[in-house]
Amino acid sequence: MKKAMIVASAVLLCGCAGTANVMKSRDVTGKQTANINEDEVMQTYSYIDEISSSDIEPMPIAIELAQEYTPSKMLNDSDDVVLAYVSSLTGASMEYNGVVGYTYGKMKVVKNLYGKLEEGAEIDFAKPGCVISFTEWEAAQPDEAKAKRAFLRKENDGMNTPKYYDLLIENDIHIEPEKTYLVYLKYNQGMSKYEVVGLENGLRETNISYKAKTVANDATKDVTIKNNTTMQNESLDDYISKYIPD
Repeated sequence: MKKAMIVASAVLLCGCAGTANVMKSRDVTGKQTANINEDEVMQTYSYIDEISSSDIEPMPIAIELAQEYTPSKMLNDSDDVVLAYVSSLTGASMEYNGVVGYTYGKMKVVKNLYGKLEEGAEIDFAKPGCVISFTEWEAAQPDEAKAKRAFLRKENDGMNTPKYYDLLIENDIHIEPEKTYLVYLKYNQGMSKYEVVGLENGLRETNISYKAKTVANDATKDVTIKNNTTMQNESLDDYISKYIPD
């Protein structure tokens, strides 16, 4: 499958980072638990599950960073830093970002590490990057670009177009249902949702069981978070002591 590529300026984007594959696996074999309640499993849903993977064409998006998204910058840009369980991916749109779009969904706060979100609160989120229909993607593009593609299709006898694009910043990761993440969040008034902020490590997968409802104050020592750059697991407690104030 031929991959498309877009080069974009960082000023058009506000998001995070990881890989460019559409991930639909929900295998939690080998996941550790951290003093959690498992008497209730939230129902999960992903709009991507309704799309055939053969209809999706990856489109990695290269950006030039004006400023590195360090833990201190991400904290400064965030209202809250939480451990949160993703229960659903409800859809996507290009409405607020014509380059990479947003994935929308719901997550439940397992533990608040910084900020005021209450543990147990279910919130609506928006994360840069999405799987979107070609029609919706095309509608968000500049008229000049649409005219050029129309000309090329005519010249190439109706040149095939994908049904869906997988739009993702290079080195970013897709957010997945039934996983618990360390997440940096900023409330976006325009979207009426919490936006995932930070590039590369503003969203980091944990080893907490997908059934997790709570994590006790003394149980974070058992939690690890994946570094999206090195792909190595790191201690959450060590990360908190270095980058998240009391």
